[in-house]
Amino acid sequence: RLRGPQKAIQRLLLHELFHVLSRHRPDLRDTLYGTIGYQPVEGFTFPPELEGRRLTNPDAPTIEHAIRVRIDSELQWVLPILIADQDRYDPERGGPFFAYLKLRFLVVDRDPSSRMARPMRDHRGLRLEPMEALEGFIEQVGENTGYLLHPEETLADHFVAWALKDPELPSPDPIDALDQVFKDALR
Repeated sequence: RLRGPQKAIQRLLLHELFHVLSRHRPDLRDTLYGTIGYQPVEGFTFPPELEGRRLTNPDAPTIEHAIRVRIDSELQWVLPILIADQDRYDPERGGPFFAYLKLRFLVVDRDPSSRMARPMRDHRGLRLEPMEALEGFIEQVGENTGYLLHPEETLADHFVAWALKDPELPSPDPIDALDQVFKDALR
């Protein structure tokens, strides 16, 4: 990758720099995540039925933030999770690794005072929703990136746009909010 175009290298390094910043400043990370609607949760553990199928992002290996959206016109807290669509690799199906991965949003009950998050279930089991079922999600996170599998990645791309002062963004509001957080942090 380092042999690629200068602009691509710059974008990659800025993206990775954000990960370093967020990992070493968890207080700032919570504020930054808040710029795109994500709020901290406490005590979340993966439900046993997903444990063997879950994947984590090495840049953000824990799930500690939820976002409030509408599902069927009802306000719900959801956590983005990346899961395999089946328990084991199927040699007959074949295909690349990423073809087995699905981004889903786990509906949780988030206690407002303790911020404890517990998975919600209905008659079918865990409530796992596709992004298309979330009303108000894109309005909060913006349309500046397709990297929406974790707020860490969404914000890393926003950080790149902020640092490069990208003038051609479909959703400038999250970048403006990011700018304000950094101004406040530097005071």
